[in-house]
Amino acid sequence: MRYCFAFIITAYSVSCGFQQSTPPLQTALRQPEAVSLFGKPLHPISFSAETMAALDSNLASAKADYDLDPGKAENIIWLGRRLAYLWRYRDAIEVFSKGIALFPNDARFYRHRGHRYITVRNSDKAIQDLRKAAGLIRGKPDEIEPDGQPNKFNIPTSTSHSNIWYHLGLAYYLKGDFENALIVAGGLGVAPFPLLSDWLQRGEKNIESFIGARSAYQLYRMHLKNLHVATDDGSAGFQGTVVQLLEHYLNSHTVSKPKIFGCGPTKMMKALSELARNRKIDCELSLEGDMACGIGLCQGCPVETVGRAKKYALVCRDGPAFNSYDIVLA
Repeated sequence: MRYCFAFIITAYSVSCGFQQSTPPLQTALRQPEAVSLFGKPLHPISFSAETMAALDSNLASAKADYDLDPGKAENIIWLGRRLAYLWRYRDAIEVFSKGIALFPNDARFYRHRGHRYITVRNSDKAIQDLRKAAGLIRGKPDEIEPDGQPNKFNIPTSTSHSNIWYHLGLAYYLKGDFENALIVAGGLGVAPFPLLSDWLQRGEKNIESFIGARSAYQLYRMHLKNLHVATDDGSAGFQGTVVQLLEHYLNSHTVSKPKIFGCGPTKMMKALSELARNRKIDCELSLEGDMACGIGLCQGCPVETVGRAKKYALVCRDGPAFNSYDIVLA
């Protein structure tokens, strides 16, 4: 089983130009092209000589293919991807934009450009691109997406559809279009929330934290803001489930523009999903699953989806975080 939220993403930096890697002095002098979620200006990282040589070689190969046939979709995509791996995100966006001009009905270009709009913190443009991509793939079969930076087994672990939906959800999340965060944790599901709570406070969101356990000694109370407690045996706080506690709170408080973040056992996630749906509250759930491989080969952690070409997603590969409106929990 795995409890974790895919809510906090590493802040990437961006660079411009088709020149080779930028010297450190130029990096220091150049105006940053993006700012992290914590307000920090972002610049390209320094790669080791070995890594830089491999990345430059891959880019040179992609550029050579593009020069031979600049009208081939795959050549445009790989040029953009290779630029992005060197943290040259603005260049990558420009390349994908050229691809869109040539292939306006190819979802791959919107998927990759939307991804890089996320990287440079332009959530509105990312949402626009990824919604376009989602519309273009509707009714079409899912396909394995080749990895630009393969794992040691050289086995791709994602698909075109899952990447589109994942990045679309991420763009909406990073946009942060909510005022009140309702953190709901059951048992070990509390683990990811101190980090999320810290991020939400930096984003000036109001936070109410709801945690539940079988009894008081199983509760973890640290680093959570505005804490509400539920225990099955009544040894601490509200007697009942944490979802019942949340429902009691919503019945007695007016909460403007709320969003629920839930993590815990599947039975709890199902109840929380139903509560969110009944009250029309946006809700993200971090699911658990029985994972033998962790990369999607064993198919041991399926979750039924709604409105997607594939009936099932995998918690390990496509999650663990899902919007509650996109899945059906048994």
